[in-house]
Amino acid sequence: MIEHSESSRMDPRLRDAVVSFLRDWLPPEARRRYRLMIQENPQGWASDPHFSGGIIVKHALRGNGIDEKVLGVPNLDSIWAELLAEAVADPD
Repeated sequence: MIEHSESSRMDPRLRDAVVSFLRDWLPPEARRRYRLMIQENPQGWASDPHFSGGIIVKHALRGNGIDEKVLGVPNLDSIWAELLAEAVADPD
């Protein structure tokens, strides 16, 4: 995790709940593939065109009532990648 990031300032219980939501939301194959993408390119994986700026992750969060206001952050752009990386970090 990046020190002093927006997501690290979230209430830890809320952060854990969001990570758990993403883990459950993603199919096992997607979790496995994303984990490999992160391992292969730890600094640049989130810029891969596949993620398109995190649009699907951000829509999944917002569509399920997990928005900036709920999370207490100025925007989801600053946190989606960290939350996703944490959600896929543990092997299935």
